[in-house]
Amino acid sequence: MSDRQYELVYILPPDTTDQQVTELHQQVEQVVARMNGQIEKNENWGRRRMAYEIGHHKEGVYALEVINGSGELMKELDRRLRVHCHYRRHAG
Repeated sequence: MSDRQYELVYILPPDTTDQQVTELHQQVEQVVARMNGQIEKNENWGRRRMAYEIGHHKEGVYALEVINGSGELMKELDRRLRVHCHYRRHAG
């Protein structure tokens, strides 16, 4: 299976601290490294208003990861992030 580039955007609860965002990014980094992927870019977009309410929240802390890796890597991140936050990803 060939590697692709993915943009991973995850949305955390509005009361999430910068430290918690950093800790989650570190967890993503560990999974990516373990599964032979590469993070090209990560950005903390900060607290933003959402287009619609999710779990009674009108705002969330957005973060972006641009990842080169396999579909299996993304499935593993999908599984792990479901526990932490709401997110959306798309293949580039």
